[in-house]
Amino acid sequence: MKKRFASLVLVLLGLLCFTRSSSVTQRVEARGSDSAISEEVDLAEGEEPRQIVVGTTGQTKPLNYFDDNKELTGLEIDILDEIDQRLEEIEITYEITEFPSLFAGLDSGKFDLVANNLGENEERRDKYLFSLYPYVITHNVIITDTDQPANLDLEDLAGQSFGVVPASPQSMFLENWNDQNPDLAVDIQYVDSDPSTIIRDVYNGRFDATIYKTIYLQDVQETFGIELQSHPIEDEEAIQPPGSYFIYRVQDEDLRNLMDSALAEMREEGRLAELSQVYLGQDDTELTPEMIAKNDAIEAERLQEGQVDPDQEREDQDQSEAASGKIFAPEAIVQMLPDILARLPITVLL
Repeated sequence: MKKRFASLVLVLLGLLCFTRSSSVTQRVEARGSDSAISEEVDLAEGEEPRQIVVGTTGQTKPLNYFDDNKELTGLEIDILDEIDQRLEEIEITYEITEFPSLFAGLDSGKFDLVANNLGENEERRDKYLFSLYPYVITHNVIITDTDQPANLDLEDLAGQSFGVVPASPQSMFLENWNDQNPDLAVDIQYVDSDPSTIIRDVYNGRFDATIYKTIYLQDVQETFGIELQSHPIEDEEAIQPPGSYFIYRVQDEDLRNLMDSALAEMREEGRLAELSQVYLGQDDTELTPEMIAKNDAIEAERLQEGQVDPDQEREDQDQSEAASGKIFAPEAIVQMLPDILARLPITVLL
């Protein structure tokens, strides 16, 4: 019996020496050849850029739309085009789809990311990966005719009509207001129209008010030469947190980080602010300390939830290998050696 244990120890020690020798040899070969290293770099440099398909609607002026020459343009498009120019690793193309198909295309892998003035909500945060910070920050406001007094809130507009799209964040906000404030309820008028039409319907007198983001209001005023009035909403976060994001699949974290690095450079250099001035007439890209802190906390929580305990991962791997019949692989035996030696009688080791 002792001879068997001694033989086993010798075999294990031999395997250990062989494994360590092979490992050292591999490290020496990797370090000792400059030409081998340069070949790897050359291969990396010779790789084709990854083709990135962005899903968008082309109907969200001024963020993405078709100009008079039928060219896709807008704030989002200019930002993405500049990211494309700054990053050699990727090459961006666009695919137009209807809004309901954006996330279906992202889920299926048809799109690598989607861009369409997309804000955040709990469902999207749970399922997708967002750019770390929004690339543009616009706010939902109450929009009325200029005949109305300034700085109105919902209490001041009790009983007046609001034109909104059904099942939109704005309509749900008003429905919640009416539920909680029945004595100050507003008259919700549901209409299946685009933002431009609804905002112009306020100007034309069809509705007393609506709620939309400032980017749409400004575009309508400039495009149609009309003037309306905006009123800030105190609890705007109840509608939707301000800010528009690029949204990715969760497994594309490397792509998100790469594009975020270019976005950070553009923000630091003032390029985002310049593009915002072109399309929005003002700088709507500045991040507040509160927004930075909130998004940093969301990212930290996401990373913490995604972390794997290395010891547990190694244990799971060992169990998997044992179940698949790989427990007697040399590397597995080497890992078992200290435990085996500890169990052997000292006389055997001698």
